[in-house]
Amino acid sequence: MEFSCSHCGFKAIPSEALFCPVCGMRLTLKVDDCWDNLKIGDYYYSDGSFSTHLDQLKTCVGIVFSLETTAEEKKHGWTHGQIVALEDAGGERCQWGPRGSLLTTHVDEWRDVRKDKDGYLYSNSIYASKYEAFAAARKYSALLPSGKTSGWYLPSVGQWVEIIENLGQVSILGDGFGCFNGDRIWRSKLAFLNISIDVYWTSLQKGSSGSWCVLMTSGNVSTLTKASAGRVRPVSAI
Repeated sequence: MEFSCSHCGFKAIPSEALFCPVCGMRLTLKVDDCWDNLKIGDYYYSDGSFSTHLDQLKTCVGIVFSLETTAEEKKHGWTHGQIVALEDAGGERCQWGPRGSLLTTHVDEWRDVRKDKDGYLYSNSIYASKYEAFAAARKYSALLPSGKTSGWYLPSVGQWVEIIENLGQVSILGDGFGCFNGDRIWRSKLAFLNISIDVYWTSLQKGSSGSWCVLMTSGNVSTLTKASAGRVRPVSAI
């Protein structure tokens, strides 16, 4: 695959080149031509490009944790994968929301909840903006390229499972509630994501009073009442 320089127009530039051999300008990765090169762990930038090695001249907004998107996301043209933000939204702990029903469905069993990746669908419910955790994710300040992503939203349990397993290289045991395997080694493996040793909300509720969350304090996925305090780490489809 070859590129052309947007500055001088020179063509036939090798795909691995970082600079134009004629004018010396730094080349911008044309992601529309290169999605086949996307990998889990790649850096995703505010201009819509991505790279395996961090480009210090660009603004990184997230890390690729999945090469799949949901059926709902595909309807809108986001088909390449999903990224997780580098920081928590808002910097403050917040409630998931008040007791009561938010979503038309809820998932109660771990064997089902670990497969649920519909955070985008739940986060775009007509009621979601009234709930603190959803609103915090949507208002996250890192700027995404206009029109190229789903925007930030609150991940579901299955998306958190992918973040932990794919980026942290830590498996989640399937018996009962999900537990991180590795006797606290997972903390160091997830350190590059600036994860706090705290509670992280998911977009999935359990019944009318509880919501699923990731407990970084103990290393497992469990449930808490919706009025409890937790952190929000947004994700986005690309």
